[in-house]
Amino acid sequence: MKKTLLYTLKRIDLQTGTATSVMDLSGYPFAQKMRIHNGVLYFIYPTGINKRKALYQVRIEE
Repeated sequence: MKKTLLYTLKRIDLQTGTATSVMDLSGYPFAQKMRIHNGVLYFIYPTGINKRKALYQVRIEE
C-alpha cells in the first residue's frame, strides 16, 4: 500500500476565521519542513534520484 500525503495552504481572515484563499500543493505530496518568508513557501522535497532531497520554493498566490 502506498502512503500519500496531500497539503493545502489556506490564508485565514483573522476577523471572521474563514479561509480567504486556498492554494493546492498536491504536486508535492511528501514536502517536509515547510516555511513561509516574504510571500514564498520553502520546503524540502525528495528528488527521486538516490533518495536525495532538494530545497524547493513556490510563490504564494495572493
